[in-house]
Amino acid sequence: LLTDARFGSANPLPEAEAAIQAALGGAQDLPVVTGFIGLAPGGDIATLGRNGSDYSATILGAALGASVIEIWSDTDGVMTADPRLVPEAKPLAALTFEEAGELAYYGGKVLHPHTLVPAVRKGIPVAVRNTFKPAHPGTAITPARPAAASGPRSIAFKRHLSVVTVKSPDMLMGWGFLARIFAAFARHEIVVDMVTTSEVTVSFTVDDPRRVDLAAKELGADFEVSVEDGRAIVCVVGTGLRDTPGLAADVFTALKDAGVNVLMISQGASKINLAFVVADADVPKAVTALHRRFF
Repeated sequence: LLTDARFGSANPLPEAEAAIQAALGGAQDLPVVTGFIGLAPGGDIATLGRNGSDYSATILGAALGASVIEIWSDTDGVMTADPRLVPEAKPLAALTFEEAGELAYYGGKVLHPHTLVPAVRKGIPVAVRNTFKPAHPGTAITPARPAAASGPRSIAFKRHLSVVTVKSPDMLMGWGFLARIFAAFARHEIVVDMVTTSEVTVSFTVDDPRRVDLAAKELGADFEVSVEDGRAIVCVVGTGLRDTPGLAADVFTALKDAGVNVLMISQGASKINLAFVVADADVPKAVTALHRRFF
């Protein structure tokens, strides 16, 4: 498994697939492969980061043309919510690649976003199963669900985030400001999750605010930059959410009744999710209220 040298979050190199095929493609016995680690240029050992063993499985499965890739965990598959917050959460029999990807990106605990990428590229189904209940069917993740009904399928959340707000009156009717802001953030390897904009303000969430000061210094006197810690993203995911009348009303009524204030909203970039930012301390209330409303 040949990777780049980003230790702690390494990714496979283009030549990794051919190397895996050469090493394992003709194996007569059942290979047992150590997950989580790869070989970086120069012969150093690199690690793949969180859920690296699952990522290893999908990389290998995609390279070898597997008919299905199985991920064995300690849950009955992908759930309607995190059972640690919502004990009555239920396992889902099926998800699309798109639904599973949104849940993984926005903090779903069973899968990491990287895990699905190799399977999605090759169109290989992924089965999430429970190691302690091998007879349980788990969740089948496929390119599409037959006769997929519209509506929420699961609720995910991503905690311990910061909201960064960049403001400049010169942005009014101006151009090129977003490019400047995100170019500075890219140079300092700041990962952005959610973005909202107004005429003179851009707000976005980051999971590591430590480099924001460096970017703010680079942007100089042209922008005012502020950071609010203790934030979280909550995301409702399901097929056809953007085209479901009243869905937003149901979500925000449930949050209002639970006493949860919404700080940022994002819908429309994806047809299958409605995401919003709340105070980190409000995540249990928000997820519980939404699960009660939709499930």
